[in-house]
Amino acid sequence: MHDPSRPFPVERLLRPISIAIVGVSADAGSMGGRALANVEKFAFDGDLHLVSRSNTEVNGRACVPTIDDLPMGIDAMVLALPAKAVEDAVKAAARRGVGGIVVFAAGFAEAGEEGRSAQDRMAA
Repeated sequence: MHDPSRPFPVERLLRPISIAIVGVSADAGSMGGRALANVEKFAFDGDLHLVSRSNTEVNGRACVPTIDDLPMGIDAMVLALPAKAVEDAVKAAARRGVGGIVVFAAGFAEAGEEGRSAQDRMAA
């Protein structure tokens, strides 16, 4: 049953109260760097969480090393990771109760049967 204090599931992705960027980078040309720049450009005023294995902070914002270090129930997550890391990241996001995920990676259904299988597992 839907919790009336929370947005409906698709609204969690489209109108998030909290966002996590996984694979964030200070490099403005990277997908993680561009995602952070967009969140900052549009003055997102909700909770912003950053995940980086190699940085403890990006643009003055603290980072945690893994998805498992994030709080429960984040509304929207951006994955800016290599394709080989995405499936495990989606599983970790599911464990944390993330509402929806945007994946910036190639190598799934468009890459053949193996990629299609991985995409189907993540969708499930």
